[in-house]
Amino acid sequence: MPVPARGVEYQPRRWCTLNPISAGDVRAGGRLADNVGYACSCADCTALGYGCSCGALDACGNASYAFNACYQVHGQVESACDFQGIAVVVHEDASQGACNFSVQLVGSGAPALAAAVAAVLVPLFLCVAFT
Repeated sequence: MPVPARGVEYQPRRWCTLNPISAGDVRAGGRLADNVGYACSCADCTALGYGCSCGALDACGNASYAFNACYQVHGQVESACDFQGIAVVVHEDASQGACNFSVQLVGSGAPALAAAVAAVLVPLFLCVAFT
């Protein structure tokens, strides 16, 4: 496992994973695939690829990795770990073998980035709209 960097502040040690209670129920329906697809559209899931560090996970592991990646990108906001009710926040490291389920740095999530982008784009739009 990677060693945390010194002098860097991390989000709390929380991970978003597939709820083991719902794991069996969702495989039959399309909810699991649809939610994994959504999670990977807002986070980097390249580690799940063939030959990558998380490429050997089963379907439940893939879902948990994707859900956690999306949850971390959104700054661990509780609503970012719902995925139609099939995910749950856990306080034990969900990493599996060589596959590291990361925890984001404080201030590195999407809300801060969205605010910064909005601060630049809104004035730009107003300038263009009224010229």
